[in-house]
Amino acid sequence: MDNNLINIEPCSVKLESFEGPLDLLLHLIKKHEIDIYDIPIALISEQYNQYLELLKEINLEIVGDYLLMAAELCYIKSRMLIPKPLNEEEEDVEDPREELVRRLIEYQRYKDAAQQLFSLDILERDIYARKFEDTNVDLSKFEEPIKVDLWSLMSAFKTVLERREYIEDSNLVLEVEQITIEERIEEILKRIEEYERVYFTTLFKDTDSKFVIIVTFLALLELINQQLVSAIQQVQNSEIQIIFRGAENIGEE
Repeated sequence: MDNNLINIEPCSVKLESFEGPLDLLLHLIKKHEIDIYDIPIALISEQYNQYLELLKEINLEIVGDYLLMAAELCYIKSRMLIPKPLNEEEEDVEDPREELVRRLIEYQRYKDAAQQLFSLDILERDIYARKFEDTNVDLSKFEEPIKVDLWSLMSAFKTVLERREYIEDSNLVLEVEQITIEERIEEILKRIEEYERVYFTTLFKDTDSKFVIIVTFLALLELINQQLVSAIQQVQNSEIQIIFRGAENIGEE
């Protein structure tokens, strides 16, 4: 794909919901069930850089801080490769990861405290059960949902892109002229209003274009940022659902 085409205005979005590189690192640590006091820097760096490339591809205006963290991870990795002096006791050698671990633990404490403040009314605010796009789903079996964080959404979107890599955007230039994030927002919102909840993957089934897939994801992030929809899972690691958060968040027609 021509990078000049993907960097046009319709795909340039800034979202405050992305909390920063420490948040991404915590997501990766949790995802891979890693001991925060013994972070495998090589693995985390590789995973982190994959997300960084994805952020660049969808052209979110937040890449600067993530590049700094990528450089820090590279520096820590290089320090860990330096052989330890033979005349020093192992316990006296400073662990290059120590400062990063301290920052991650401190950030996790603040994040947990903030989550407790806002978690009490999430269920009342987010649950609606009128219809479902998949008629085979038994709504009576729904339990209290798990709210999906943005990095889990990014991971799901990364999977969507990887499954579509073989598709060529032969009509990309025409599509650029025909679709914007605003138009995609209207389409998604209309669909979710009708069904109340849809599966994340179904939002991308009506196109084979990588460009339109990216625009669709950006539109979804903007809807979440505006608190018009939420992303949930019924149980951990189940398929992500996008639910409508109610007409009161839309404003006057």
